[in-house]
Amino acid sequence: MSMYDIIEFTYNCPHCDYILTQFQSKDASRLMLTLEPSDVSNFYTVCPKCKAFIEFNAIEKPIYSKFSLIVSKNGETTWNKHVTIIGGEVVE
Repeated sequence: MSMYDIIEFTYNCPHCDYILTQFQSKDASRLMLTLEPSDVSNFYTVCPKCKAFIEFNAIEKPIYSKFSLIVSKNGETTWNKHVTIIGGEVVE
């Protein structure tokens, strides 16, 4: 079984507006630590309501604040845009 870290972040699902709070990443220690989005270059979750896959990928390094947001459902990308995350909040 693969371990991961928990990302402290809240975002509404672009498909169904469900409030997502359970994001994870395998970019850091993978010791179930609680991290901020700026600590990793990739984090993701699956919406428990509509099953959409929501993934954030860092665009800028070494300070991760600009992310590419990719949402896919049933294997097809349905949402792809750039967002800025500052202090755990999306600033669009």
